[in-house]
Amino acid sequence: MSGTKWTRRTVLKAGALGSAAAALPSSLSAADNVATEKNMGLVNPGGNNFAFRAITESLNHPYWYKERGNPGSSDHYWNKKYWEDSFKVSAEMGYNAVIYFFNPWLVHQWQTFLIPHEKYPEARELEPEIQEKIIEQAKWVFRAAKEMGLNNFAYNMCIVTTQAFAKAHGHDKDMPVSDTVDWRHNYQHNIPGGESYDKMIHWGLRNELTRDFTIASVEELFRTYDDLDGFAGTMGEALPGNRCSWYKEAIVPGMKKSGRKPIYIMTPWMMPLDDFKRDIAPKEIYDNTWLCVSHNGEIISDAEPYPIVKRWPKETGLPTILQYVIHNLEALPWNSPKFAHEMIEETAKVDNCVGFQVHFSGPSLSNAYSLFGRALGRYGKNKEPYSDEPWIKLLEEEYGDREAAAHFVNAYNASGQITPMVNQIAWCPHDGRCTKPLMLKYWHFTDQDTKFSHYTSPAKGATLLPVRHYSETVAKNGDSYRDNDGSDMTKRDAQELIWGHIDFQVTPEAHMRKIREFSNVAAKEAEAGLKTVKKNPEKAEKLAQWMKAYQLLAEYYETKILTAVSALIYHFGKKPEEKIQAEKLADKTLEVYTKAANFIYENIDKKQGNIKGGWWDENRDLPGLIEMEQGERTQLASLFKWPEGTGEVKDRTNLGTTEKAAE
Repeated sequence: MSGTKWTRRTVLKAGALGSAAAALPSSLSAADNVATEKNMGLVNPGGNNFAFRAITESLNHPYWYKERGNPGSSDHYWNKKYWEDSFKVSAEMGYNAVIYFFNPWLVHQWQTFLIPHEKYPEARELEPEIQEKIIEQAKWVFRAAKEMGLNNFAYNMCIVTTQAFAKAHGHDKDMPVSDTVDWRHNYQHNIPGGESYDKMIHWGLRNELTRDFTIASVEELFRTYDDLDGFAGTMGEALPGNRCSWYKEAIVPGMKKSGRKPIYIMTPWMMPLDDFKRDIAPKEIYDNTWLCVSHNGEIISDAEPYPIVKRWPKETGLPTILQYVIHNLEALPWNSPKFAHEMIEETAKVDNCVGFQVHFSGPSLSNAYSLFGRALGRYGKNKEPYSDEPWIKLLEEEYGDREAAAHFVNAYNASGQITPMVNQIAWCPHDGRCTKPLMLKYWHFTDQDTKFSHYTSPAKGATLLPVRHYSETVAKNGDSYRDNDGSDMTKRDAQELIWGHIDFQVTPEAHMRKIREFSNVAAKEAEAGLKTVKKNPEKAEKLAQWMKAYQLLAEYYETKILTAVSALIYHFGKKPEEKIQAEKLADKTLEVYTKAANFIYENIDKKQGNIKGGWWDENRDLPGLIEMEQGERTQLASLFKWPEGTGEVKDRTNLGTTEKAAE
C-alpha cells in the first residue's frame, strides 16, 4: 500500500482529474505489470462508480473432461469464438476484469496444467507437445481478454502441487492431520454417478519442499503469461498451520521473483483478522495486496453486505472488492435489475471499496441473469439512480412491445426478492446447505446442525425473528407473543414492546406473507405482459410460467415455515393443539409442493429431468424432490423431536471427513 489511505472517495476524485493511474494505489501504476488506462477501463466520461468490476469464467482442464465422456467441457477451452463472444459481452456490459476458476477444482488447479515446471520437472503430468498447446491457447485467451478491455486474474488456492509431484516425493500416503498436513490431503471426493477422484494427495501438505515448489510455480506462472495481471483467491482452503503466514513465506517471494508486481486480491477465507493484519496486510510484506470480502457468504440473502464484512477493509486499510457469490440460485431466473442497483449502492458504503466480482460466467448473462448481470455492470461503472427505463428498452427490443416490457421488468423485480428473503429466514451461508428455490428443508430449524438453526440473516440484525427462537418464546410466554393476520391490532401494536425496542420485530409469519405478496405481483405482472407481446411469444410464455412457479413455490415456503413454527411450539410447549395444527400444515405443505414441482416438471422442464434442485450431495430432479418432501412429512415427529417421535434423524453436516468419504 501507499502511504495515502485509499478510499473510494479518493479513487473517484482522482478519476475526475482524468488520471487513471492516480485512481489506484501508487503500487498499481508500475510499468509492465498492471493494467493500463485502456485495459482497466478507468477513464469513464460518465463518472466511474467503481474502478474494478470483475466477472468469473471457468478455465477447464482441456483433457480431463474429455477422457471422462464430457467433450463439451474440453472443447470450451479451445473454442476461440466462445472466448471472443464472452469477452465482448462482458465488456459491453461494463465489466473490466475476468477471474478464471480452474476445473475440476479438486483435481486440477493452475499448477497442474498451465506451466511446464522448469525447476521441478517431476511435477509434469502432460507430454511436452500437449503442454505447449495448452500454454499457447491460455496466452491467446488472456490476450483476447486484454484486447476487449478486460484484465486477467487467476484464482489461487493453497497449498496445491500436482499428483505427479506428490507421488515423486512420497506424499501419496495417508498422514495424520497436523500443523503441516491438512485434512484434504487424505480426502477422496466422489463424482455424481459413482466415479471417484483420486485422493487429493497434491493438496494441503506444508513443508520446505512444497514452499519452494510454490515459489517456483508462482514465479513461472507470471513469467509465462505477460497478460496475466494477478491472483484472486484464498489462503485457507487447504492450508494447515497459520493460514496467513504462507503468503509471505511462499506466495510473495514467487511474485517478486517473477520480475513483475502482480496484484493479489486476497479473500480472507477462514483467516483470523489479527493474523491477516500481521502477516498479509502490511505494505512492507507486499504493497500490491488487495482485499476481497464476501458480500453474503456463499449465497445472496440481502442487498446489504453482512455487518461483519465491513470490519476487514476498515481495519486493514486495503483496497477492497466485494464478492457476490450466487450459489443459492438454481433453475429459476433471478433477474432483478433493481436488486442489482441496491447491491451496488450498499457496496459503495464499504470503506476503501473500489469494486466487486460476481460469480457467474459470461454466457449466463444472456440467460437467467441477463438483466441482473447487465445492471451490476452498468451501475458499477456509472453512478446513477435506478430507473426501469433502460431495462424496459432492453425487453422492448426482445418482445416488441413497451407495455409488455414494463410488466416483465416489474415481474423480474418482484420475483428477485423471493429467494433472498427465503434465505433470510432459512439462513445458512454455506453453499452446500443453503436454501435454494426448489427445496426448503426442515433442517434449518430442527437443530440437526446447531450452527445454523438459531439464526436469520445477519443483515437483519435482531429484527427478523428466527423461527426456532420465536417458537420457543411463544411456547413459553404465551400467544400474546405470536403473530396473527393483522386483524387483532392490539397484538400488533403491542408486538414492538413485547419483543424489544431496537426496531419493530418481524415475525416469521409476517415475513412469509411478504414473500407471498411479491410472488403474486410477479405472476400478475407476467400475465399482463403476455397480452401485448409481439415478438418471441414462446419465450414470453416461459417467463410467465416461471413467475407462476414462483407463486406456487411461495405458497410452499410459507406453509412449510408455518409447519415448522407449530411443530416447534409443540416441541417446546407440548400443547396438543399445536401438534394437530403442525400435522395439518405438514399435509398441506406436501400438497402445495407437489403441485408446484409438477407444474415446473410438466410445463417448463417438459419431463426431461434437466431441472434439478437440492443440496450439492442430494441433487435430484423434480419427481425426486417430491419424494424428498414426502420423506420430510413422514419424519416430522423425529425431525422436531416430539416426545412420541421415533427413530433417529442423522445429521450428515457434521460427519468427519473419513465418514463422508465412505458414504
